[in-house]
Amino acid sequence: MAFEEQIDPEILKRIEELAATSGQPIYRVVEEALKDLLAKNGVVRDEIWTHYEASLRENDELYRRLAQ
Repeated sequence: MAFEEQIDPEILKRIEELAATSGQPIYRVVEEALKDLLAKNGVVRDEIWTHYEASLRENDELYRRLAQ
């Protein structure tokens, strides 16, 4: 069974409309939605960890003072 056949037809229609409106292929819209779902459910994207780690390095002294 194809992926499209397993999705609620109304949701698929809205995804197709969003893709058409934004000029993106459907797979990009679905991919972005899946990334948002993962982020919403606590799966942090790699770029967020990269920024977090950079912030720790850049502001180490400040964070230590604030913790005291």
